[in-house]
Amino acid sequence: MDNDFPKMGKVFPKMLNDAFGAGPEALRSAAIAANVTPKTVDNWFNGTCEPSGSKLLSLCVNSQRFRLVWAQTTGDTVLANATQNAAIVDTVRNALSMGGEA
Repeated sequence: MDNDFPKMGKVFPKMLNDAFGAGPEALRSAAIAANVTPKTVDNWFNGTCEPSGSKLLSLCVNSQRFRLVWAQTTGDTVLANATQNAAIVDTVRNALSMGGEA
């Protein structure tokens, strides 16, 4: 992780497992949420490395379940709330760009 975030050690893989489950589908889902390859997520699940701050934010913005696990595990409701608001804004923006109504 970037220096802005504390080292999560063995906690981060457990958070991923709690949020996405296990197996190939979990890797794919987390990879899509973080905008990385399944191999990168596999390294996170195995504790080989941790995501950068920007990838952590992507996980929080794109996965409501990860946001909840993050808040429960770390007590950081500020990040969870901010990324939830970003996710809502993105949803509205996408709906409007497709000619739909929010």
